[in-house]
Parts: sequence; structure tokens; C-alpha cells
Amino acid sequence: MGEAVAIGGVVVHPGDIVAADEDGVIVIPPHRAAEALTAVEAIVAREAELDAEVAAERSRLA
Repeated sequence: MGEAVAIGGVVVHPGDIVAADEDGVIVIPPHRAAEALTAVEAIVAREAELDAEVAAERSRLA
């Protein structure tokens, strides 16, 4: 406890943020948390746009 560990070739330090979903795992150092949040928000927004485009195309073809 309280020591860095290596998992799958990635070093995780105490205080790091570890997040996972069906696409993978990310380790975020606390000093980069705001930057990571901004990037995630951009990805979520783009995915919502793509979902809307797919839905629109499906309804056009139906």
C-alpha cells in the first residue's frame, strides 16, 4: 500500500485516477485530471453527434 505498482507495463502511482470501460483502462495522474476531463467531454460530444447522424440516416432509409 502506498507504493507504485506496474500493471500491464503501466506504472500506477498512489493518487492516480484509474478508469475503465468496455473499451479499456486509463490511468490519469492527478495533475492531468482537468485535461483528461476536457478530452473525455469532447469524445462524448462527438459520439453523441455520430449517434444522431446514424439515427437520422436510419430514419431517412426507413
